[in-house]
Amino acid sequence: QFFQEQVDSYVDSILGSPKTLKIGSSWVAMMEQGTWTEPHTHISIVNGVFYINVPDDKTPLILDTYNCLNAREDFTIPVKEKDLVLWDNELSHWVPENKNKETRYAIAFNTISLSEFEHHTTLTNSYNKHYGEK
Repeated sequence: QFFQEQVDSYVDSILGSPKTLKIGSSWVAMMEQGTWTEPHTHISIVNGVFYINVPDDKTPLILDTYNCLNAREDFTIPVKEKDLVLWDNELSHWVPENKNKETRYAIAFNTISLSEFEHHTTLTNSYNKHYGEK
């Protein structure tokens, strides 16, 4: 519920949109020592990550975009435990190598439009009805 409330606030106050977004998928991101992520995007409208623990401040979230000359510009976001970061999926993101011995855990999620969310729910209900499940 907390994540959804924050997504609603982000869409309203930051994006200035009347659209409703729903969290369509989520997962636990586990970064052990020596692991990192490459720059990437998701099939999403707004991305989110909540930091369960952050062993140190040397493994930030990095968002990047490309300027008018197609040169990548990185924006480093230092994160700490219990931070929730939301950003537009137009920005790719990545995390540098975790050099700490402690594993970092976060909950990440993607959002979809309300109409896509309702469509997926309908397909699930139809599938269940087809096989006689409740």
